[in-house]
Amino acid sequence: MEILPADGETRAPANRQALAALEADFDAAWQLWHADGTRDSVRSLLLGGALKANIYRADYVEARLLAVDQLFASRIAPTRSPGDKLGYFTPAVLAASVKAGADVPAHPFFAAVERLLGHWNWLDDARTGLLAAAARECRDRLPALKAERRLLSYDDLLGKLDAALADPAHGDTLAARLAERYPLALIDEFQDTDPTQFRIFHAIYGQRGAAFYVGDPKQAIYGFRGADIHAYLQARDTARARHHLDTNWRSDRALIEAVNALFARTGNPFGFRGIPFEPVHARPGADDGMAGDGHAAMTVWSLPDDAALNKGDATALAVAAVANEIARQVAAGLDGRLTVGPRPLQAGDIAVLVDTHWQGAQVAAALAVRGVPSVLQTRDSVLASAEAGELQLLLEAVADPANAGKVRRAAALTGSALDAGGLYRLHEDGEALDAELARYADWRTRWQEQGFMSMFRDWLFATGHAARLVALGNGERRLTNWLHLGELIAGESERLHGLNAVIDWLARERDAARGGESTLLRLESDAQRVRIVTVHASKGLEYPVVFLPFAWNGALWHAHARSTVRVGTLYDYGSDALAERQALASVTLFAEKLRLLYVALTRARHRCHLVWGKAGKQPSLLDKHGTAKNSAPEAFAPALAWLLHPPPAGSDQADLDFPRLLDWYETVWRPLETADLDQAIASWPGVGQQHIDAAPAPVVVAPRTRDTTVPLAAQPFLRDRVRPSWRRASFTSLAHAGEPVDVAPERDRSEVAPAPADAPAAPDPLSPAAFPRGARAGDLLHALFERIEFSAPASAHHDIIATELRRSGLFSDDELAQWQVPLANWLAQILATPLLADGLTLSALPRHRRLVEMGFTFSSRTFAARALARTLADPVHQVDPAFIAAAAQLDFGVVDGFITGFIDLVFEHDGRYWLADYKSNHLGHQPADYDHATLTAAMTGSHYYLQALLYTLALHRHLRVRLADYDYDRHIGGVLYLFLRGIDGSGEHGVHRWRPARSLIEALDRLATPREETPA
Repeated sequence: MEILPADGETRAPANRQALAALEADFDAAWQLWHADGTRDSVRSLLLGGALKANIYRADYVEARLLAVDQLFASRIAPTRSPGDKLGYFTPAVLAASVKAGADVPAHPFFAAVERLLGHWNWLDDARTGLLAAAARECRDRLPALKAERRLLSYDDLLGKLDAALADPAHGDTLAARLAERYPLALIDEFQDTDPTQFRIFHAIYGQRGAAFYVGDPKQAIYGFRGADIHAYLQARDTARARHHLDTNWRSDRALIEAVNALFARTGNPFGFRGIPFEPVHARPGADDGMAGDGHAAMTVWSLPDDAALNKGDATALAVAAVANEIARQVAAGLDGRLTVGPRPLQAGDIAVLVDTHWQGAQVAAALAVRGVPSVLQTRDSVLASAEAGELQLLLEAVADPANAGKVRRAAALTGSALDAGGLYRLHEDGEALDAELARYADWRTRWQEQGFMSMFRDWLFATGHAARLVALGNGERRLTNWLHLGELIAGESERLHGLNAVIDWLARERDAARGGESTLLRLESDAQRVRIVTVHASKGLEYPVVFLPFAWNGALWHAHARSTVRVGTLYDYGSDALAERQALASVTLFAEKLRLLYVALTRARHRCHLVWGKAGKQPSLLDKHGTAKNSAPEAFAPALAWLLHPPPAGSDQADLDFPRLLDWYETVWRPLETADLDQAIASWPGVGQQHIDAAPAPVVVAPRTRDTTVPLAAQPFLRDRVRPSWRRASFTSLAHAGEPVDVAPERDRSEVAPAPADAPAAPDPLSPAAFPRGARAGDLLHALFERIEFSAPASAHHDIIATELRRSGLFSDDELAQWQVPLANWLAQILATPLLADGLTLSALPRHRRLVEMGFTFSSRTFAARALARTLADPVHQVDPAFIAAAAQLDFGVVDGFITGFIDLVFEHDGRYWLADYKSNHLGHQPADYDHATLTAAMTGSHYYLQALLYTLALHRHLRVRLADYDYDRHIGGVLYLFLRGIDGSGEHGVHRWRPARSLIEALDRLATPREETPA
């Protein structure tokens, strides 16, 4: 594989300085555009008469101004150019478009746009360089990685065999042995071969044995998979004999003659002399097999005569025409008025062939509106469906039923039995939540004891979930996906060990959206439905009736053509020869579209309906010197146009290349008017007879109005439009940059780490040190402190402890009984431990003076890691040097959005407010292992000081608006970090106390305050 440009020839990747420059210039342009009078001034300059009217026509200008309005509707700078309309505001384009003798319009906004386009072009180049570097890295590292894992792909096998056969010393011997072992080879679909495969077969059978290559070059449509039509043509030229099949055993005679007439209109219908069109004959008795529809074998519907018909309008018209006719035919079949052979036409007899799944979705939606059942056949994986994501949420909740956040998410899945009120009760009503947690715990037990499918079917059917799904729109599709996913998970459950292993597998497969044939989306049911299929997927199939809604569609050139071009095994990401290779790729693609059209037209047995016309843009692709533009706009030239409006006689005999394709587009296709299209259809042999019908598309077209109103458009919200710094952050995502934010109470990494395999056992197997470690153990302890009454005796906690122990799934029945009393005593000891200098204990806190799991979210605009580190390092704040050193290692960038979290406990004592956070970290087996120095090290290593500061800042902001006389020094007591395993009742071990200085919290408040706000 060759990758161009070579290493070192591309620009450096985009960096923060480049993005910062873009944001600064975008913000300046935003302010300029929203300044009083800017829009009106720009509009007046563009329509003031100095510019060429064909380029700056009034409706064009209004559309471009609307595009600018959309761009600056948000103050967030996109990292990609929003489209070609912005270029018309640049000084260079204005200067090239000015009338003779007129002054070039000038305005500061024009220069601002030019600067923005420069940034976006630079970023595009940087992306290209990054892609090329990544591709080289993959290419160079992949062989070693595969060798290390002893893996061979199919391409590796082919490559090794190809090399072995080419070996001068042993290649002939190997070829002879293979020919002796397999003296006869028949290779079907050989038009989709590639040079490597052909070399292999030629080496084996070129001088010996017998090989039969079966293929139709007119149906070579898999270039995107590496197929090379030229390899087939080379193989055909080396064959000792050729045989041609000249009888079509599929289609009716009239349909065959219509296709023959179409492809005979030009001497080179497929662009290459090596792929001629040879008319075929109908089978004996191939008379019209369909009756009652009143149509010829082929029907051509014309789009309306409208010079301004754009791609979106044409799509809507074509889809409506096809959907209306299908609805009419299905109804006629139900009435017995339309028959296929001896029986009535059914919906399953009809296929709609499309180019993309998006087009298929448009057709499916239109049919659904008309009450016609359809099925969209795709190669999409069920693992990429929305149901796969919901299944992962379900499994995570079943595997961890003590996690209230996971259970709440699972309870809100599509088709849930709970309405908004029920979901709200899971947040506010402890008994309702307990009941829901118990259900998921039961499902966990069922999965473990009876297998996944038993649990899954109980959840899906016994709860009525399946029935609710089917009642929703597209419900059968949803249920089919659930059942399909259930089968996949059941199979993996037998192979993998443990619930979490299955969940991990699902998460990996969803990320990759792969899984082979077993994961392809299944059809909703075997009921009769209209088939919506891509042309690629239809190859080799046949349907009684075929509709082609998008025969009019096809781009010769895209305005945003990919900056990467593949030619064989060469990948060009932006070399000096990129334009030449793009031209070659456009010819190759156009030739393949001609073959795709042939495949589409030959799928029908009895009827083929296609929509035809001229829509979209057909701008000139030539500059003023008559050469191809380096950056051409989007240009529509469908494959059918080449057949109906071929190049002049004589010029169509040479193989298609880019100059010939460009000349045909500029001199033949682009100047055509609607009358020319109609004349070409009328001259198609067979029109008006039983072969071909020609008529306007059967759609009522609404009157078009222009230049009267400016359409309103929603601001597009794309991923790359979001400022990288904008996010919702939590302590965990800041301390461990890159981790996602969970809306549930968070447990940080250190707290939930499981015990190492070689960790020494605790002296007492039922001591706090021996209590299980990990996420579920931490959740269990937090749940206990959420539910127990602090002032109650230890015996009063037994029921709650038993429930939470069981829900955790950590213990066997014997262990549940063993841990109940030790855990109650441990809790009682923690509750009785003095926390403050005056001896305050948790058990002395009345319920009305404490708040459990206080959630908070506050806005932040400029909370940056570097600024935080500088703030903590300021001597005036008297921060522990260990905390200062740790803060210097933080790398979360800038938080421009919101900071969120949950505080385990907030309580008031003697007029002061305190924060407490429970930690289940294992720091040693004895209370002495939890002294001040060890706890400070834990606070430092896990960045708990940051958590304490965020929580204190949240409480500070809360009290500032709640207490009329709020004063930090008078009302904030401090932060208590309770390392539960080390608390022994003395108050000396396991308790870390800290009261951040007022100056520090106020400095952090300013650091996190949005520019629009001012702290009270």
